Amino acid sequence: MKITPRSQVAAVFIFTCSAIPVFAGGGKVIKPVKGLPLGTPMAERLLTTPVELALVSPLQIAGEHKAVAGFRLSLVYGSNANVRGLDVGLINDSRGEGCGLEFGLSNSVGRGYSGIQAALANHVKSDFSGLQLGSLNVVRGSVKGIQMGVVNSAERLGGLQVGFVNIAAQMDGVQIGVLNIRGTGGGLPCLPVLNVAF
Repeated sequence: MKITPRSQVAAVFIFTCSAIPVFAGGGKVIKPVKGLPLGTPMAERLLTTPVELALVSPLQIAGEHKAVAGFRLSLVYGSNANVRGLDVGLINDSRGEGCGLEFGLSNSVGRGYSGIQAALANHVKSDFSGLQLGSLNVVRGSVKGIQMGVVNSAERLGGLQVGFVNIAAQMDGVQIGVLNIRGTGGGLPCLPVLNVAF
């Protein structure tokens, strides 16, 4: 079997997509969106696509009900059940969970995310593990990792926030910024420059 540059790139991409959640501390299996019929290997294959191209959802190749395991390109706005792999676009939306690398103007995930998110605005409605880079980073669950942006917000911080304004309702980590706000965890609730709670 001859190894070509194309097969090497494919192997690196597959390794990266599968390894990022493990290194980021996630390592969870993505669960389906509620209501989608699963349970058999055939149903899994029918509800997953390796590639998705979206103009404006629902104008996309595979459809909103499908999960993506590979690559999604959202020219304007793309929405899918779950996204695992490389997600690039202007507005990226995953109604379920996601993991891998996500780049865009706006990234929104309905459940948890593991990996790297980079956008002007990142929003995760559940837990996040990895690295978030953006002007506005909002996690409605726990953060295990790093948030870097102008404004960072997390329900529970277990890591590092670096930004102009950092907000954590519960904290077991470090905040570095002009204004650092935390709800619980002892010490002062609002500090400039540095806020630490362990």
